[in-house]
Amino acid sequence: MAKVGALDAISAYHGVSDKNLTLGSGTSELLYLALKCLKPVRTLVVFPSPPLYAKACRESGSDVVPCFLNKENDFDLDFETFKKSAQVGVDMVILANPNNPTSRIIPKNLLLKILDYCQEKGIYVVIDEAYADFVSVDISAVKYISKYANVIILRTLSNYFALKGLRFSYAISCESLTELLHKNQFPGTVGYLPLIAFETLFRDFKYIKKTKAWLLSEPKRFYYMVSTLGGVNAYKPFANFIFIELEQIPSAIFCERMANKGISVCNCNSFGGLDGQYIRISIKDRKSNEKFLEKFSSCLL
Repeated sequence: MAKVGALDAISAYHGVSDKNLTLGSGTSELLYLALKCLKPVRTLVVFPSPPLYAKACRESGSDVVPCFLNKENDFDLDFETFKKSAQVGVDMVILANPNNPTSRIIPKNLLLKILDYCQEKGIYVVIDEAYADFVSVDISAVKYISKYANVIILRTLSNYFALKGLRFSYAISCESLTELLHKNQFPGTVGYLPLIAFETLFRDFKYIKKTKAWLLSEPKRFYYMVSTLGGVNAYKPFANFIFIELEQIPSAIFCERMANKGISVCNCNSFGGLDGQYIRISIKDRKSNEKFLEKFSSCLL
């Protein structure tokens, strides 16, 4: 019954049928499941990206075709670069929207252009929307699943509700792909407690409304404060974290300095396609951000 309740809550939240949903214990499980079902020979991965993407491809027997974002374009994906990378026999694409670690989004017109191209060429598309709920506008591709039979969208609210310890995620896709995922998934991967918890959380409209209000104010203020500091190049964020290039100090040394002050900062060295100067910082409540900035600025010196 807990699974049915969770499915009903997710269906209502996204406006989809439960026949479009596959539940999992985490994004990694569902990504490996998609690779197992679709068996791509060559998978395009946009870099920088979480190490999980390339690792999952290689362990599933798929060659990784890189598509590198560059700082000259503010680490935004453009169609010509994507198309050039995809023309080398790619049969699957893994995208993140918003991107992790850059906190940049794929605009609707570009996303549709990519989806049209991939459908025409017979390329599957896996879109990781783990941080989509932290974007103040709707960027999700969920509303397009009835049009594109080649798309699997990975979602989780574990980050949104600050409950990473409760392993829970779900995939949204057309009915035929969902059926394929179900046939190849090991039974019982999702625990009873996460099902009960997220069935309730999906209906916590007060928390969701409060978070949406926070997204309209604090990220903009915090980004402005960070971007005015000397020695950093901060890229405009669309999610709840900021991607930063350190101009005068290697990221490894900076992260060590911050750790000595009791603060964990993400070193982006492992995300691929970057030199050793990039970090990612989280955006929290105003009071926490003020305390963070004091220590952050002192470690830049």
